[in-house]
Amino acid sequence: ASSGVTQVTPIEQVNTNKLSVGGTTPLVGIGLAAGSTPAAALHTYAASGDVVNRIESDSAGAAYVQLDGTQVSNAVVGGINFYNAGDTVAAITVERVDANDAADLYFRTQAAGGGNTERLRIASDGKVTLTADGLALKIDGSANTTKGILLRNTGTQHGYLQTDGDLKIIAEDAGKTIKFYTVDDGTGTPRLTIDSAGNVGIGI
Repeated sequence: ASSGVTQVTPIEQVNTNKLSVGGTTPLVGIGLAAGSTPAAALHTYAASGDVVNRIESDSAGAAYVQLDGTQVSNAVVGGINFYNAGDTVAAITVERVDANDAADLYFRTQAAGGGNTERLRIASDGKVTLTADGLALKIDGSANTTKGILLRNTGTQHGYLQTDGDLKIIAEDAGKTIKFYTVDDGTGTPRLTIDSAGNVGIGI
Protein backbone atom coordinates (compact mmCIF):
# COMPACT_ATOMS: atom_id res chain seq x y z
CA ALA A 1 0.00 0.00 0.00
CA SER A 2 1.08 3.63 -0.56
CA SER A 3 -0.35 7.15 -0.26
CA GLY A 4 -3.28 5.85 1.79
CA VAL A 5 -4.46 3.37 -0.87
CA THR A 6 -4.82 -0.21 0.27
CA GLN A 7 -3.42 -2.80 -2.12
CA VAL A 8 -5.81 -5.70 -2.61
CA THR A 9 -4.75 -8.25 -5.22
CA PRO A 10 -5.23 -7.82 -8.14
CA ILE A 11 -5.78 -4.07 -7.57
CA GLU A 12 -2.51 -2.18 -7.29
CA GLN A 13 -1.49 1.43 -7.15
CA VAL A 14 1.56 1.40 -9.41
CA ASN A 15 2.62 4.88 -8.36
CA THR A 16 1.00 8.13 -7.25
CA ASN A 17 -1.04 8.56 -10.49
CA LYS A 18 -1.46 5.02 -11.88
CA LEU A 19 -3.91 2.37 -10.74
CA SER A 20 -3.76 -1.14 -12.20
CA VAL A 21 -6.53 -3.73 -12.08
CA GLY A 22 -5.20 -7.15 -13.01
CA GLY A 23 -6.59 -10.66 -13.01
CA THR A 24 -8.02 -12.82 -15.77
CA THR A 25 -11.30 -10.91 -16.26
CA PRO A 26 -11.03 -7.60 -14.36
CA LEU A 27 -14.27 -5.69 -13.83
CA VAL A 28 -14.48 -2.12 -12.57
CA GLY A 29 -17.73 -0.42 -11.54
CA ILE A 30 -18.26 3.30 -11.02
CA GLY A 31 -21.45 4.44 -9.32
CA LEU A 32 -22.81 0.92 -8.75
CA ALA A 33 -24.70 0.06 -5.61
CA ALA A 34 -22.68 -1.71 -2.92
CA GLY A 35 -22.36 -5.41 -3.67
CA SER A 36 -23.29 -5.03 -7.37
CA THR A 37 -21.11 -6.77 -9.98
CA PRO A 38 -19.97 -4.70 -12.97
CA ALA A 39 -21.35 -6.01 -16.29
CA ALA A 40 -18.23 -5.09 -18.30
CA ALA A 41 -14.54 -4.32 -17.91
CA LEU A 42 -15.57 -0.74 -17.11
CA HIS A 43 -19.18 -0.18 -16.04
CA THR A 44 -20.34 3.38 -15.30
CA TYR A 45 -23.78 3.69 -13.72
CA ALA A 46 -26.16 6.37 -12.47
CA ALA A 47 -29.34 5.52 -10.59
CA SER A 48 -31.06 8.50 -12.24
CA GLY A 49 -30.26 11.17 -14.82
CA ASP A 50 -27.64 11.10 -17.55
CA VAL A 51 -24.27 9.35 -17.43
CA VAL A 52 -21.38 11.26 -18.98
CA ASN A 53 -17.87 9.90 -19.48
CA ARG A 54 -15.58 12.82 -20.21
CA ILE A 55 -12.19 12.67 -21.91
CA GLU A 56 -10.47 16.03 -21.73
CA SER A 57 -7.11 17.42 -22.84
CA ASP A 58 -5.74 20.83 -21.94
CA SER A 59 -2.91 22.95 -23.37
CA ALA A 60 -3.83 22.53 -27.07
CA GLY A 61 -3.84 18.73 -26.80
CA ALA A 62 -6.26 16.36 -28.53
CA ALA A 63 -8.60 13.84 -26.89
CA TYR A 64 -9.11 10.42 -28.51
CA VAL A 65 -11.08 7.23 -28.06
CA GLN A 66 -9.05 4.32 -29.40
CA LEU A 67 -10.60 0.92 -30.18
CA ASP A 68 -7.79 -1.57 -30.84
CA GLY A 69 -8.76 -4.94 -32.29
CA THR A 70 -6.56 -7.90 -33.28
CA GLN A 71 -8.40 -9.47 -36.25
CA VAL A 72 -6.22 -11.26 -38.82
CA SER A 73 -9.16 -12.41 -40.96
CA ASN A 74 -12.26 -10.56 -42.13
CA ALA A 75 -14.38 -9.88 -39.04
CA VAL A 76 -15.54 -7.04 -36.78
CA VAL A 77 -12.62 -5.04 -35.34
CA GLY A 78 -14.63 -2.79 -33.04
CA GLY A 79 -17.69 -0.64 -32.75
CA ILE A 80 -20.12 1.39 -30.71
CA ASN A 81 -23.47 -0.18 -29.83
CA PHE A 82 -26.45 1.91 -28.73
CA TYR A 83 -29.09 0.50 -26.37
CA ASN A 84 -32.44 1.79 -25.16
CA ALA A 85 -34.31 0.08 -22.32
CA GLY A 86 -31.95 -2.88 -22.65
CA ASP A 87 -32.50 -3.37 -26.40
CA THR A 88 -29.95 -2.59 -29.13
CA VAL A 89 -31.27 0.18 -31.40
CA ALA A 90 -28.26 1.25 -33.49
CA ALA A 91 -24.57 0.58 -34.05
CA ILE A 92 -21.44 1.94 -35.71
CA THR A 93 -19.09 -0.88 -36.66
CA VAL A 94 -15.63 -1.30 -38.20
CA GLU A 95 -14.86 -4.53 -40.05
CA ARG A 96 -11.51 -5.79 -41.34
CA VAL A 97 -11.51 -6.24 -45.12
CA ASP A 98 -8.83 -8.32 -46.89
CA ALA A 99 -5.84 -6.87 -45.01
CA ASN A 100 -4.88 -5.91 -41.47
CA ASP A 101 -4.57 -2.24 -42.48
CA ALA A 102 -7.91 -2.00 -44.36
CA ALA A 103 -11.43 -1.77 -42.98
CA ASP A 104 -15.02 -0.85 -43.84
CA LEU A 105 -17.09 1.42 -41.60
CA TYR A 106 -20.84 0.83 -41.50
CA PHE A 107 -23.91 2.13 -39.71
CA ARG A 108 -26.90 0.10 -38.52
CA THR A 109 -30.30 1.11 -37.18
CA GLN A 110 -33.31 -0.84 -35.96
CA ALA A 111 -36.97 -0.40 -36.88
CA ALA A 112 -39.63 -1.11 -34.25
CA GLY A 113 -39.85 -4.84 -33.64
CA GLY A 114 -36.84 -5.56 -35.86
CA GLY A 115 -33.11 -6.04 -35.44
CA ASN A 116 -30.10 -3.92 -36.21
CA THR A 117 -29.80 -3.68 -40.02
CA GLU A 118 -27.00 -2.15 -42.06
CA ARG A 119 -28.08 1.15 -43.66
CA LEU A 120 -24.86 2.77 -44.86
CA ARG A 121 -21.33 1.44 -45.52
CA ILE A 122 -18.14 3.33 -46.30
CA ALA A 123 -15.76 0.85 -47.89
CA SER A 124 -12.02 0.88 -47.30
CA ASP A 125 -11.52 2.45 -50.75
CA GLY A 126 -13.96 5.28 -49.99
CA LYS A 127 -17.01 4.00 -51.88
CA VAL A 128 -20.31 4.69 -50.10
CA THR A 129 -23.28 2.31 -50.27
CA LEU A 130 -26.77 3.05 -48.97
CA THR A 131 -28.88 -0.04 -48.29
CA ALA A 132 -32.57 0.08 -47.40
CA ASP A 133 -35.92 -1.01 -48.80
CA GLY A 134 -37.85 2.03 -50.04
CA LEU A 135 -34.68 4.10 -49.78
CA ALA A 136 -35.20 7.83 -49.35
CA LEU A 137 -32.08 9.97 -49.62
CA LYS A 138 -32.22 13.52 -48.32
CA ILE A 139 -29.44 16.01 -48.97
CA ASP A 140 -30.01 19.23 -47.06
CA GLY A 141 -27.88 22.21 -47.98
CA SER A 142 -30.03 24.70 -46.12
CA ALA A 143 -26.96 26.70 -45.13
CA ASN A 144 -26.14 27.30 -48.81
CA THR A 145 -27.99 29.33 -51.43
CA THR A 146 -27.87 26.36 -53.83
CA LYS A 147 -28.31 22.74 -52.81
CA GLY A 148 -26.84 19.99 -54.91
CA ILE A 149 -24.86 16.84 -55.51
CA LEU A 150 -21.50 17.11 -57.25
CA LEU A 151 -20.68 14.18 -59.56
CA ARG A 152 -16.99 14.07 -60.46
CA ASN A 153 -15.10 11.79 -62.83
CA THR A 154 -11.34 11.32 -62.57
CA GLY A 155 -9.63 14.66 -63.05
CA THR A 156 -11.77 17.79 -63.14
CA GLN A 157 -14.78 16.67 -65.23
CA HIS A 158 -17.94 17.09 -63.22
CA GLY A 159 -21.66 17.76 -63.25
CA TYR A 160 -24.36 18.62 -60.75
CA LEU A 161 -27.80 17.65 -59.59
CA GLN A 162 -28.97 20.90 -58.10
CA THR A 163 -32.04 22.70 -56.82
CA ASP A 164 -33.08 26.21 -55.90
CA GLY A 165 -36.70 25.09 -55.94
CA ASP A 166 -36.44 23.96 -59.56
CA LEU A 167 -34.57 20.70 -60.27
CA LYS A 168 -31.46 21.26 -62.37
CA ILE A 169 -29.19 18.75 -64.14
CA ILE A 170 -25.98 20.53 -65.10
CA ALA A 171 -23.08 19.43 -67.32
CA GLU A 172 -20.48 21.85 -66.01
CA ASP A 173 -17.64 21.35 -68.52
CA ALA A 174 -17.69 23.26 -71.82
CA GLY A 175 -18.89 21.28 -74.82
CA LYS A 176 -20.35 18.44 -72.76
CA THR A 177 -23.86 17.00 -73.09
CA ILE A 178 -26.58 15.62 -70.89
CA LYS A 179 -27.63 12.15 -71.98
CA PHE A 180 -30.47 9.90 -70.82
CA TYR A 181 -30.14 6.11 -71.11
CA THR A 182 -32.44 3.18 -70.46
CA VAL A 183 -29.52 0.71 -70.29
CA ASP A 184 -28.22 0.80 -66.73
CA ASP A 185 -24.52 0.76 -67.62
CA GLY A 186 -24.80 3.86 -69.86
CA THR A 187 -23.08 2.20 -72.82
CA GLY A 188 -26.12 1.80 -75.06
CA THR A 189 -27.71 4.35 -77.38
CA PRO A 190 -28.90 7.46 -75.51
CA ARG A 191 -32.67 7.94 -75.64
CA LEU A 192 -32.38 11.70 -75.33
CA THR A 193 -29.41 14.07 -75.64
CA ILE A 194 -29.12 17.76 -74.80
CA ASP A 195 -25.93 19.33 -76.13
CA SER A 196 -24.12 22.37 -74.75
CA ALA A 197 -25.97 24.67 -77.20
CA GLY A 198 -29.38 23.50 -75.96
CA ASN A 199 -30.17 21.33 -78.98
CA VAL A 200 -32.25 18.25 -78.15
CA GLY A 201 -31.85 14.91 -79.89
CA ILE A 202 -34.18 11.94 -79.39
CA GLY A 203 -32.76 8.49 -80.02
CA ILE A 204 -29.27 9.82 -80.81
